[in-house]
Amino acid sequence: KTKITKTNEKIDRLSKELKDSREGPGRVDILIKLCEEYRQSDLEKAKDYAMQGLEISKRINYQKGIADAYTDIGIIHRNQGNYPLTLEYYSKSLKIYEELGNRKGIGSSYNEIGIIYNYQGNYPLALEYYLKSLKIREELGERGGIATVYNNIGIIYYRQGNYPPALEYYIKSLKIQEELGDRRGIARRYNNIGLIHFEQGNYSLALEYYLKSLKIVEELGDRRGMARRYSNIGMIYKKQGNDSLALEYFFKSLRICEELGEKISLSHAYQGIGLCYTGGNDIKKGIDYLRRGLKLAQSINHGDTIRDSHRELSQAYAKIKQFETAYQHHVLFKEKSDELKNKELNKKITQMSMQYEFDKKQQVVQMELEKRKNLISALIVSSVLLVLLLFFIYSRFHLKKKSNIVIRAEKEKAVKANKAKSEFLANMSHELRTPLNAVIGFSELLSSMVMDPKQKSYTRSISTG
Repeated sequence: KTKITKTNEKIDRLSKELKDSREGPGRVDILIKLCEEYRQSDLEKAKDYAMQGLEISKRINYQKGIADAYTDIGIIHRNQGNYPLTLEYYSKSLKIYEELGNRKGIGSSYNEIGIIYNYQGNYPLALEYYLKSLKIREELGERGGIATVYNNIGIIYYRQGNYPPALEYYIKSLKIQEELGDRRGIARRYNNIGLIHFEQGNYSLALEYYLKSLKIVEELGDRRGMARRYSNIGMIYKKQGNDSLALEYFFKSLRICEELGEKISLSHAYQGIGLCYTGGNDIKKGIDYLRRGLKLAQSINHGDTIRDSHRELSQAYAKIKQFETAYQHHVLFKEKSDELKNKELNKKITQMSMQYEFDKKQQVVQMELEKRKNLISALIVSSVLLVLLLFFIYSRFHLKKKSNIVIRAEKEKAVKANKAKSEFLANMSHELRTPLNAVIGFSELLSSMVMDPKQKSYTRSISTG
């Protein structure tokens, strides 16, 4: 079975559970899960499920359900490019998670807020939220969340043109996702690694990663992900001079984005189509698409696309000898480029990241020192207890030994007394027996001589005792 079939089966199962459920937290949780399933393919349906979950949660005062619904609604607005409304919903969900003490929810909210500031080119603030999210997720041992934050930090470095640390974070993230078997996460990391190779001019390796990523998202039925990969692959073919194949992929992306209302990827598709046409013989048509992409990027304040659109428009207007307009776009391109790729900003981002790593190491060292301190204390207590135990055992042994000596002495004394008694009785018996023998012998002799019965009985009594 394909992943798409499995996804449909999951939606069918959740739909059946929803039908059988009663109003309560369980029903809300099912609605939220359905929202998350549809988020990659049908934003309107996803939003409908999230709103249903929100309404029920408010009715039954299910605070976690309200927060979860706010988060999902925020993500939907983010995908549609409405960043102010996205931040509004994220702030609402974060406040509830904080009131509930739901640290997992807090960590997730920090990450989502960081993504918006990243899109808007406010990289220091984005990194600040990412690092707050990372700290919580590391404490909770939430490995999937850790991988997501690593990826997002990598994106900041990528957008600053600092590719080595970007690649390092992407690979760290990919390793965790592979261990977890998270195919959606693996697909995203492949795509981002492909972007690094593209920027470094290694188009064949970039295409390899894009295709690996595309295969997974197609199996998952992730149409939003497919649209992004189509644009990236189209850009490879454009760079290789194959405009017809590039246009095929850009239009495939365009169709999906228009269906989903996915503004970020739609602006990329417009930009790619515009590049193909301006690179050929239909420059005016290309400028039209580039202007569409610029307008859309400006409406959502997506810094990277705004910068790139100004660059491409500058070059396109120069080709048709509209040099003043070309110069205006060139100036805007430089301003946006300097704004996004600022050396001091890059330095600050690196320092923030390094400071976090340093603080984390210091925390580990402190924990190790505390662990050793506790171990030493335990050893000292154990040693004292052992000494006391040995002293107790020795005292008992000494007392027992002393007691045995006394008992032995008393026993010997008793034996001597018994022996003396036996000897005394033996001597007394001997001393008494000698004169008594004479008396007994005389009584027997007298008995034989006496004839009177009464006297005879007296002599018999003497001999018999």
